[in-house]
Amino acid sequence: MFSNLKIGTKIVAVVVAVIVLGIGVLSAIIAIQSSNTLHKEADKLLQASAFRYSNIVRGSTESVHATLLGAESAIDQIIAEQNTLDEARIKDVIEGALDANSWINYMYVHIIDISRFDHINPMLLTETNKFLMLLNDTDLKTKGGVKLVQADDRVLNQRSVKAALENKEEGVGRPQKFVINNEEILAYNIAIPITRNGKLVGVIGALAGLESLQAELTDPERSVFKDDQRLLLGADGLIAVSPATEFIGKNITDINPHPSAKLLVELQKNQTNTLFDFIPATTGNSNRAALVNFNLWDGSNDYWSIVTMAPVGSIQMPIQKLIFSIVIGSLIVLLAIALIVFVYINKAVSLRIVNLQNNLLQFFKFINHETKDTILSKDTKNNDELNIMAKAINENITKTKNALEQDTKAVEQ
Repeated sequence: MFSNLKIGTKIVAVVVAVIVLGIGVLSAIIAIQSSNTLHKEADKLLQASAFRYSNIVRGSTESVHATLLGAESAIDQIIAEQNTLDEARIKDVIEGALDANSWINYMYVHIIDISRFDHINPMLLTETNKFLMLLNDTDLKTKGGVKLVQADDRVLNQRSVKAALENKEEGVGRPQKFVINNEEILAYNIAIPITRNGKLVGVIGALAGLESLQAELTDPERSVFKDDQRLLLGADGLIAVSPATEFIGKNITDINPHPSAKLLVELQKNQTNTLFDFIPATTGNSNRAALVNFNLWDGSNDYWSIVTMAPVGSIQMPIQKLIFSIVIGSLIVLLAIALIVFVYINKAVSLRIVNLQNNLLQFFKFINHETKDTILSKDTKNNDELNIMAKAINENITKTKNALEQDTKAVEQ
């Protein structure tokens, strides 16, 4: 079929085919390289986001810890100076520390030996007659608003408090929902033992709310990719902050049976900061996730984790737009080149060859006496091969025509 085409058509077809192949290969290379680059940049964005949020969370936990250390030092000084402890002085220390830190909802101090107090306010005694000064900051954003709350054994029954009392070690509780003073708050507990000359005197602690961190981590204006998510996990995959509030306080493997959830917990246990593929329980769609583990303050053995994730479709959206732009651009360039080549070949080659063909056919008819005259090619302005052929054909037609005319005259005579 190709052999039956005109020369001009063949030239255009070959040129266009070569251009299509070239543009196709070039577009494929650009698309692949761009896709790889964008995927790497997406991974970097996810990691940077995870590190940024881990710094925010660690900043809050460090702040709470530092506040407790300062208050513990002040109370230790009071204990050293007074045989009979003054409730008012202790309250002033706790109230000042609590009011100065906007991350803390409740702050408390527990003194083991209640005999060191003269007349104890009933609000400072728990159901089991233990001394517990519990203060609540009702206005975290501004100064003031600190109130004394009825002592509650549930505060002292926290795992972190027991660790501080039994092992004389700083303890951090699991992020969870607490019900204190008829109020439910999402918080975590930090407890620090109070010791004097190696002897345990009591414990000081704080319930630091997670509502501010929840608002920070789930703020849609901070999204890097469409429908991305950020999680704060306590130890062993415990969900502390999530856009899906119904999952808070649950282990991620309990709500997400996908193997990627188990992988996440393993990476968290090994304190491995990495990127991996993750399938969230909320959507079931493939996500790219970045995991960053961090200890809560310098020297702490308690680690939490930040997970930032984005749907693969959202990550690939700019890649798809780029590929679409490359395809459209390539098609436009291809059509433009094909049109230019077609017009040029048709004018510069095909039409001139057709004219030469017509001239020769007309000449052959003249030789065969099928017509009384012939025509000469007018394509003599250029200096290319077709022009040389046209001039040579014209010269030979003229010579042959003159010879035939002379023969005709001779025959007539």
